[in-house]
Amino acid sequence: MSVFYQECAKMTDIFDMPKVPENPYEGFDKDDKKILRGDTKKSRKSQNKEGIQYLSPDEIDTLCRNVPSPIGRNELLIRLQFNTGMRVGELASIEMDEIDRQETSIYIPSFKSKSPSSRTVYYNPEYIDFLMDEYLDGYRGKNLVGKDIDTYLFPTQTNPHVTTDYINQIVKGAAESADLQSTAGSYAGGKRKLNMITSHTLRHSYAVQAIKSGINPRNLQALLGHEKLETTEIYMKMAEEDHKKAARAFTPY
Repeated sequence: MSVFYQECAKMTDIFDMPKVPENPYEGFDKDDKKILRGDTKKSRKSQNKEGIQYLSPDEIDTLCRNVPSPIGRNELLIRLQFNTGMRVGELASIEMDEIDRQETSIYIPSFKSKSPSSRTVYYNPEYIDFLMDEYLDGYRGKNLVGKDIDTYLFPTQTNPHVTTDYINQIVKGAAESADLQSTAGSYAGGKRKLNMITSHTLRHSYAVQAIKSGINPRNLQALLGHEKLETTEIYMKMAEEDHKKAARAFTPY
């Protein structure tokens, strides 16, 4: 992964900058949003100082080993978001003609980001190409016969493409199965939980890993589509926390 992020760091600031701030609801499904409007019972499990959950590359591997069926497609969903840092809505609505397999890039038009600007994100072919080939030639080609599969990368039997809520359920279910899931609180009298690991966690994880690999913050800002650099700099603080923990755990004796 480090080679990929080092390549990202070499890019110049040529990307159009989206003019939309991060949505605080992003990554939560409809049920989870309720907690932001009502009483909660917070978990005592500690989070980083910024209150943001993210996963290491090893944890991403564990997550992928626990995805529900169809395994190939769902692993591709997770790895593609972790490799590109796309928002879940952008991931769900990828169109076939927006993918450049030769350049290993995906074009995100402005209207998908609710912005007057567009951007391009990049993925590591080492992690994506095989999964993409298997998915396109396998599940997608064989199980969606007769469906309109020419437009979107992730069509379903009933919809033109998967929904953001559906992707969130895949990620949250895999995290639960992998024993990675944690909760930030509960609602509905304690019967419903607010899961910390959602699809947006994969976006956070991409950003933290990119910072650790030495990417220029301005380049990362462009890749993530942040309006303000200050939003991107949150991930720098998170990476610094990890460095401090590693240094304190190390002893030369």
